[in-house]
Amino acid sequence: MARELDGIHFMMPTPFTEQYKIDEECIARLVTLAANAGCRGVVCLGVMGEHTRLTEAERQQVVRLVTQEARGRLTVTVGATAQGNDLAVEHVLEAQARGANAVMVAPPTLRKPNLDSVFAYYKAINDATAIPIVVQDFPEENGVFMPAPFIARLYTEMERVRYLKLEDPPTPPKVTQVRKAAGDDLGIFGGLGGSFLLEELLRGACGTMTGFAYPEVLVQVHQHVMAGQEDA
Repeated sequence: MARELDGIHFMMPTPFTEQYKIDEECIARLVTLAANAGCRGVVCLGVMGEHTRLTEAERQQVVRLVTQEARGRLTVTVGATAQGNDLAVEHVLEAQARGANAVMVAPPTLRKPNLDSVFAYYKAINDATAIPIVVQDFPEENGVFMPAPFIARLYTEMERVRYLKLEDPPTPPKVTQVRKAAGDDLGIFGGLGGSFLLEELLRGACGTMTGFAYPEVLVQVHQHVMAGQEDA
């Protein structure tokens, strides 16, 4: 099925000037780079965007700039991961107010992972927002491993959980596991620099969200595979 975000999304770094200020001109150029490459959208304030190193004012500045520059050209997914439920909800509501199309949220860092607390975290976000949630599965970053049945539970029990960004390598087998557990309507994106893009697409992924330096190459791969599946 076709979904709003299906396709290639460019993961944006957060550029700074030599005076350590957000580089607004560079943000505009990055958005244009993604648009000219044929990407479906951009993602800001992810791991590549160094969201943990930004002040709250800088976060808001980035969201404002990216949504303004992308409007009418690209979808915008805003990273809203936080180390607590209330702060994550604040990030999500800020992104929604600025016109973001979706938010991407990873679990908070947990030294002793507890899937009940992870579920409660996503439930708080789900109940607060009106835009789609992209669940980021990146255990190397936060120490939280989310098995396929748990991801399927998030999808089936939460109205706003519509997408998964899968970065738990090797990703192709897990794409298959999640597809089996959640069905075909959950949109699955890869990441990890596009390392497994072809295999992910062949197993049912809908695109990728990555900071690969040549996004036009990923766009071409995506178009080729999708065309082949339509012809089959």
